[in-house]
Amino acid sequence: MDKLQTEKGWANYWQGKGRKLIVIPKEVLKTKVVPNILLNQLYMTDLGFYPAASAHYTFRETGCPEMVVMLCVAGKGKYESKAGSYTVLPGQFFILPPGQMHQYEADALDPWSIYWIRITGSNMSKFCTQATAKKCFRPMYTKNVMEAARLFEDLFVTLENGCSLQNLTYANMTLQHLLALLLFRLQESVKEITSLTNKAINFMREQIHQQYSLQELASVFNYSPSQFSNLFKKETGYSPIDYFIHLKLQESCKLLDFTGLKIYEVALKVGYKDPYHFSKLFKKIMHVSPEQYRQVKKG
Repeated sequence: MDKLQTEKGWANYWQGKGRKLIVIPKEVLKTKVVPNILLNQLYMTDLGFYPAASAHYTFRETGCPEMVVMLCVAGKGKYESKAGSYTVLPGQFFILPPGQMHQYEADALDPWSIYWIRITGSNMSKFCTQATAKKCFRPMYTKNVMEAARLFEDLFVTLENGCSLQNLTYANMTLQHLLALLLFRLQESVKEITSLTNKAINFMREQIHQQYSLQELASVFNYSPSQFSNLFKKETGYSPIDYFIHLKLQESCKLLDFTGLKIYEVALKVGYKDPYHFSKLFKKIMHVSPEQYRQVKKG
């Protein structure tokens, strides 16, 4: 799909298979929402879901008049705003404040699946100045991404049945629930997770000659095995043990390339006492045996 020039920037409006989009008519907002004290402080104007949104791209030079909340449930993407430039991973959401330049796009190889919603209201500007909201101008993890996605789906089901006052009231109260879930049940930030992951990877490299279970690795960093594994996988895409194995095989490739060590000696250097098990694991991941790898000319 070609990029389209708009009055505020450039956009590749994604219209692929599985797309969902709800736009509440402006007249409905004017007559049923704006005068309603229960709804007019923060209310939605549009929402959508773009699954595996290949080539999705948007640039708005002056931003949107509404606040935009985006939740990534699969794949990857990136965005840039006044707050900085960030990669967006599954389970992360972010807020784009109104009236500020922003651009975002799906990853070319692993395009994101995103829910998004535009929000305005008499308290929108004040909402965006709150510390709780401002820290979400960069990607944050939500502890319960499945529940957040369920609430988005609930909004679609409700508003697809029409914009009656009852449906609008229910939908905008669900919006409050969604915002509370995202903003107040946060996991560690990207920076915190990256710090943990970097520490874990450095530890693995320093202990490349040792074997560790998930329980032992997690205890080094004072996490439960499940929490440590989930945080590590969200950042790297791999479980801690699989990542450790890959580091070991990376080191073994260096030893095979740059030393004359025998295969069993290489295996010992990276923590494997059984050379047969090492060779079997090496071939499974590298698709050649250690002996074949050593014979292949490189460079």
